[in-house]
Amino acid sequence: MDANKLDIQYRFFIVGERPLCVWGLDIKSDALEFLDNLDATYFEYIANSHIQNITEDKPYEKESQFAALAIRMAYSQALETLFALLCAAIQAPYCIHAWIDNYQSQELYTLVRKIHN
Repeated sequence: MDANKLDIQYRFFIVGERPLCVWGLDIKSDALEFLDNLDATYFEYIANSHIQNITEDKPYEKESQFAALAIRMAYSQALETLFALLCAAIQAPYCIHAWIDNYQSQELYTLVRKIHN
């Protein structure tokens, strides 16, 4: 790169109905790096870490309840992640990382409802 020249890239996108812009030196590489570093096995790890604490003979035991709650929370997080990635791909396919960084829960719920309808 020339010392006197700075090639800054930009991409316009929307989150819900909010217009935004991301700036960077290599937006495509940033987006690909973000996607390459997503690791869905995290949710599998959470489930596997807690499943052995759920006992059928004592389902109301404190550890069993905590494990079930942890698995439900991971499931909710996994669903949010899935829907956020889908909505990001629809609204900001060239800068998914920026969309994910800027969305708010209510915007995600609204977009999912719109897609559903």
